[in-house]
Amino acid sequence: IARLYDAGLDQHGRPFLALEYVEGQRLDRYCDDQRLSVDERVRLFLQVLDAVQHAHINLVLHRDLKPANILVNLRGEVRLLDFGIAKLVADERGSSDGALRSETLSRAMTPRFASPEQVQHQRLTLASDIYSLGVVLYEILIGASPLITTNGSRAEYEIAIVDSRLRTPSRARLSAELALQRRATPARVARSLRGDLDAVLMKAMARTPAARYVSAEALRADLVRWLDGRPVAATPPSTLAALKKFVARNTMAVGLGTAAIAAIVATATIAVLQAREAQIESRRATAARDFILSLFDNANPELHGGRDISARELLLSKNPGQINSLRSHPDL
Repeated sequence: IARLYDAGLDQHGRPFLALEYVEGQRLDRYCDDQRLSVDERVRLFLQVLDAVQHAHINLVLHRDLKPANILVNLRGEVRLLDFGIAKLVADERGSSDGALRSETLSRAMTPRFASPEQVQHQRLTLASDIYSLGVVLYEILIGASPLITTNGSRAEYEIAIVDSRLRTPSRARLSAELALQRRATPARVARSLRGDLDAVLMKAMARTPAARYVSAEALRADLVRWLDGRPVAATPPSTLAALKKFVARNTMAVGLGTAAIAAIVATATIAVLQAREAQIESRRATAARDFILSLFDNANPELHGGRDISARELLLSKNPGQINSLRSHPDL
């Protein structure tokens, strides 16, 4: 956050703020001039969220977040400016004079980035800045406003904000020139936005404050999840989507695990086949043994008048049905 040196009224009675001089570019122009990719723009935006979170922790509501009030210096560091219409988050109940000042400040805004409650002059909370942050992020990613308007007049912007006429990021038309500033093609930019990043932006710009992120830190956490390839909290991920993200994050580990499982399955299959073959051989040996033993039962000389019997006679002495059964034995 740019340092505040002084504030007061000038010689003509006009209020002024004396801030740290920041040599740099406004956020959107810096992103385009540096040809930052979608991922790089999101990473740079994390610095904006850090600054806003610091202000919110100190109960300061900015109320005028827009690219023109966010500069990036020569070292690529973000500086948040212009707290001219900022206010302390406190109980607005009080004197009529205090209520009048609050009402006057609520009308000071930039309609293109204002929240629905700001446009309708309702009580503002930290969620109002969350909405504006969503619009800022949308514009640096897409290069256009999320609001669906015809001529872009102030009145039309206010109607679009109140009616929540928002264009889903991945469905926004992106020219080849704008895509080139993101080192990609329009189709590639749309693919990177589709799904989780769509959900994150639409949650930040939700119509009602309760449906938005509870803090700039919560929005930051979801963007970090997206950058890391993890499921975001903006929308409950399906099991398949979560699995795909897990595989994408752990490609090598999943590959090695899959190879190990395949090796285990192959080894187990070979062991089963070998065991089955051993069982078949065992049954064959048992069947052959039983057959030979049955032959020797008929080799007793007393059964043949005291003379020795040849192997041929032993075979011929077997019941033809037994021989046929033996021929059809599956193990012989």
